[in-house]
Amino acid sequence: MSMFAPTGLGIAEEVESLRRADPTGPAAKIKVGEVGHVGGHKYAANVLIFPHGEWLGSLKPEDASPIIKLLCEDLKNGDVKPRGPAEEPFSLRHWRGRMGMTKEEQKHLWESFALKDSGHKIGPMLITATLSPRPRS
Repeated sequence: MSMFAPTGLGIAEEVESLRRADPTGPAAKIKVGEVGHVGGHKYAANVLIFPHGEWLGSLKPEDASPIIKLLCEDLKNGDVKPRGPAEEPFSLRHWRGRMGMTKEEQKHLWESFALKDSGHKIGPMLITATLSPRPRS
């Protein structure tokens, strides 16, 4: 399993800490490569997880431990494969997309799981308000 993450996020440090605690544990199978960023805006992914195909963004150092724990669980369960088009996003709050899916498929997947999590309908007003440019002053 491989991850690509920026320096300073704490991903590499978390993996190394788990390796020291248990040299033959699941973290020993995680490889971390460091990157600056992917994309060019504040919502761009900053962690890529392979072979899952997940792109995560807006991560902070405190998110490193829960993300690595999820990956270790997948390794323990032998669930190390690209995620399918109906499988739950890895971390919905940070999910920015999945390789191998069209933009529409990703949008549908996110909306279906966001609806389950919140119990609220995700409507076009929310999306429009979120993506609308600021008025000039």
